[in-house]
Amino acid sequence: MDRYLYCSDAATDAQLVRVDKVVGLDVQSATSLFVAHEGLDGIDNAGLLKLTITSGQMLNVQKAIVNAMNYSTDPFIVLADDQTGEYLHSGITGVTAVGVI
Repeated sequence: MDRYLYCSDAATDAQLVRVDKVVGLDVQSATSLFVAHEGLDGIDNAGLLKLTITSGQMLNVQKAIVNAMNYSTDPFIVLADDQTGEYLHSGITGVTAVGVI
């Protein structure tokens, strides 16, 4: 079963990333985490999702993301949705879909 991470930072800007396309979590600062992913099949691009994290919660957020990617039985995993205020972990406070790199 394929699983997907969902992120939305605006009503018109959302991304669905297949879990097996995530290539890394890159800590930018105490409150900023990039989720790097490969491009869509057949499209040569890659992207970044920038999560805003509560200071002191970085490790807990990283563990929650890895556990969700590895063990979730739900094919649709809400990583961060600024529209509804739903986040995978309480330490995530926002998301910016940075887009193609």
